[in-house]
Amino acid sequence: MPVIFSADSKRDLAEIGAYIAEDSRSRAVTFVRELRELCDSLTDAALRFPVVRKIGAFEMRRAILGNYLIFYAVRTDGIFIVRILHAAREYERLLFPRSD
Repeated sequence: MPVIFSADSKRDLAEIGAYIAEDSRSRAVTFVRELRELCDSLTDAALRFPVVRKIGAFEMRRAILGNYLIFYAVRTDGIFIVRILHAAREYERLLFPRSD
């Protein structure tokens, strides 16, 4: 089952890397690699992390690495990485905007 990164999650990885690189370029490279490796490891046991939101048949799950949250969904075509966000961000607002 392939891991599919959304455009937002690719942008998140680039922003995380750029932010960490301000202090340490080498740590930025290794941390982004660790995030990608965790995403890739989801192919082994995609259901091991908890569901944070269920909308109909859609289940958003969350994996954690340090202070970063990886939001993903298991779909028939693969594991879809939705966003990768720092835990201090208002992820509910970013992932599930209200349509009042």
